[in-house]
Amino acid sequence: MPDLSQRLTTALADRYRIERTLGRGGMATVFLAEDLKHHRRVAIKVLDPEVAAAIGPERFLREIETVARLTHPHVLALHDSGQADGLLFFVMPYVTGESLRQRLERDKQLPLEDALRITREVADALSYAHSRGLVHRDIKPENILLEEGHALVADFGIARAVAAAGGEKLTATGVVVGTPAYMSPEQTGGSSRLDGRSDQYSLGCVLYEMLAGQPPFTGPTVESLVHQHLSVAPHPVTAVRSSVPLAVERAITKALAKTPADRYATPGEFATALTAEVEPLPAPRTRSGRWWAVPIAAVLVALVAVAVWQAWWPFGGPGGPPPTKKDWILVAEFESAPADTMVAVASHDLLSAALDQSRIVATVPPDQIRRALTMAGKPGNARVDAELARELAYRGSVRAVLEGKVGRLGPAYSLVLRLVDADTTRVILTESAVAKDETALMPVIGNLAKKLRRGLGENRAALRATRPLTVAMTPSFEAYKLYVQAERVHRSQTANRQALALYREAVALDSSFARAWSMMGTSYFNVGLTDSACYCLEQALRYPDRLTAAQRDGIGVRFAVYENDLRRVLAICNRILAENPNDAGALVTSAGALMGMARFEESAERLRRAMKLSPFGPSDVMWLNLGINMRLLRRFHEAREAFSHLGVWKWGNLALTEMAAGRFATADSIVTRNLDDTRANEETPGVARATLARIQYARGSLRASAESFARAVAQSNAAGAGTDARFWEGLAVEAVAVSGRVFPLPAEPQPRDTTPMGVVTRGLWATVGGDRALAQRCANEARSFPARRVADQGSAPLVLRARVALLEGHPQEAIDLLGEPAAAPVELGMPNNGRGLTFARWTLADAFEALGQPDSATAYLERDLVIPFEPDHSSYIHHRLALLYVRLGRLAEAERHLMSAERIWDRPDPEVRRMLDEARTAVRSARGMASSEAQKR
Repeated sequence: MPDLSQRLTTALADRYRIERTLGRGGMATVFLAEDLKHHRRVAIKVLDPEVAAAIGPERFLREIETVARLTHPHVLALHDSGQADGLLFFVMPYVTGESLRQRLERDKQLPLEDALRITREVADALSYAHSRGLVHRDIKPENILLEEGHALVADFGIARAVAAAGGEKLTATGVVVGTPAYMSPEQTGGSSRLDGRSDQYSLGCVLYEMLAGQPPFTGPTVESLVHQHLSVAPHPVTAVRSSVPLAVERAITKALAKTPADRYATPGEFATALTAEVEPLPAPRTRSGRWWAVPIAAVLVALVAVAVWQAWWPFGGPGGPPPTKKDWILVAEFESAPADTMVAVASHDLLSAALDQSRIVATVPPDQIRRALTMAGKPGNARVDAELARELAYRGSVRAVLEGKVGRLGPAYSLVLRLVDADTTRVILTESAVAKDETALMPVIGNLAKKLRRGLGENRAALRATRPLTVAMTPSFEAYKLYVQAERVHRSQTANRQALALYREAVALDSSFARAWSMMGTSYFNVGLTDSACYCLEQALRYPDRLTAAQRDGIGVRFAVYENDLRRVLAICNRILAENPNDAGALVTSAGALMGMARFEESAERLRRAMKLSPFGPSDVMWLNLGINMRLLRRFHEAREAFSHLGVWKWGNLALTEMAAGRFATADSIVTRNLDDTRANEETPGVARATLARIQYARGSLRASAESFARAVAQSNAAGAGTDARFWEGLAVEAVAVSGRVFPLPAEPQPRDTTPMGVVTRGLWATVGGDRALAQRCANEARSFPARRVADQGSAPLVLRARVALLEGHPQEAIDLLGEPAAAPVELGMPNNGRGLTFARWTLADAFEALGQPDSATAYLERDLVIPFEPDHSSYIHHRLALLYVRLGRLAEAERHLMSAERIWDRPDPEVRRMLDEARTAVRSARGMASSEAQKR
């Protein structure tokens, strides 16, 4: 299109420099260009002249203006639009990644996790647009761009704008709005009244293609496709790819219903159905707070929950070796015919489980394999076949690779195993066996594992002590297949509800499947249903003969974690370590408990011991907890080194470290550079803005901080992450209280949030706003929660009661409530809300001042500066201490704290500047009075 290119170059020469043509579609041509004003690369889409003529500029640009108002993280934005030399154009960001079409051309079928994530992100974008009256009309792989693995919907509403603006005139040009392979029945039928359910149908077609490798309908002509969309039911996606969960198949089938009324009401409901939503077990109570809710806050033992469920994998021993160190074996994914994929997967995991009963070898656990893939530059979900397994083993301290093949002989199955030396590729052992049918596979696999162990030199006594797989796991191979599917879903840590559905199916087939009950408990805990989690653990303990002693210990640790009893966690772990000093799971879990008890050096020592036991190096959990220990010990260089090894949690923890070190400008720079970190914002919506808000607040920029907090809350609410929103609101409420009401009071937290966090946050909001009646109601409601439900709220419920007491004029009651917890160096337990003790100590100082005891107030505030748990409050603590020491006549200390506040408040709002001026005046006045008194003497 040289003429079009030249026209565009000339027409837009003062605004854009056209570089080259990127591609051409049915209605437009796309050019790569440089935005001369903003010095950024953009994509300019130019409507074909005949299409532009049929539409007319005024109507088109009016519709484009509506589309340009869309602002969503998964919608490709519109930068600009207009008319130039008779050409209609619009300008979008240039995405450096690829389209979904390009990825499908390369990979054909996508991993389930990737396909579901892309679908959820597109569905989120569609739901947002539909709520604003915009229907896309052309959802297809070409219009879904992938940037760092995440989806951006392109041409959003452009098809709608063209259709609305051009009307019947476009028919004459031969332009069809939509793509036949993905068009809904009503769209193919020519309906002019399409709603969001049409886009949902198209998205269902796209998901079907991502999983099956082709759209639900294919044909040689447009007429053939139209006929199929209108009249033919698609083949179930599981007929093409048997590993797709039934819940996903059911959701796709409903989304592809011929009649719009039979589909989901919104794309959001479609996305929710894909995660296999399940009902909680009897009488569940929602836990407020999630262990991962604040990756940037020093949540002392927030990661214990993760360490626990990974530590006892899968037979009660962690990945780590016993006192006499085991040799590692990396088990490659088994080969099989496509129809037997699930049998091969289950056989692989069963054999790994059986080998882990050995006293001389251990299989590399899944989290370590994922780490090995990352180190090798491979995707984390890559299939570890024999060749890749040998490459990974060679890179790590792994002795051998076990290769397997499952064959089919009518109803019978053959299994062939080869153990290969990782260094020389020499075959060490070969074993084979035949199972008469699927039900016989489990004992056959157990016997094969014994033969391998015998061939490696394990003694007879150890082999005789081996528990049969039918006892250790389940006699039902069908139940075990469901369990394995659940485990693989569970490891992603983003699909717990999908895992729950599979665990429930497994225990329905075998109600005494203790391991499935136990892991189902972990999934319930991860989605916030603590009571349901405990119910599942209790069910597991009903079958003690199906659990090893180590597994029972693991369940005991989890109960203690859920109940915030860190001393019991430590006692159980110490008992395990007395028998097995190299138990990596017990080392990591006990390190978390020690950290929560302010025993930082001991915690770090145990983490370093655990780090040496992993064949492919320390996990993110280990680096994170080590970094937090070093930060709280004020060994900031070591903290930075530990955090530098992290993935998605890296920049937030580095920023908090710089704040703790007093380098607030550096912290600001780190966060500002990473405001658009897609992964971090997806894992914890609003985290970037909330982190920036904390830094702005610390530096005295209160209005900017309030705005950032509000944006963080809005992002979390929009993403359906209400717990995160309540957390950011809680931080803003603390800012109001600690700054002495110069920080703008945020909007009232969501009244419908009846979780402990929601109730406590709203109550604290009422105390700083002076609404005593609301504060009292919330305090009473918080006191009515069972202890297990408020365990992860730390001292916050007590702070609420204490602040109510202050409002009612009872400072001694506040002191009685907070004296003991505020005396501790850190929160004892799992303060998932991240509030720590600053708010408790600040409230306690208020109570002592009300009683005329400023010396006691200073003692608690000074304690808060010793361990940099919440450094964003440090400037306000320094300022308050300066005023208190003036009252006490300790002027050298007052001046020291005033200088510290001045240094941090480098961007003060007028209100903060007045606070500084008042403190300076108070110090100067006191210094003058002291000088006068000295002269008199």
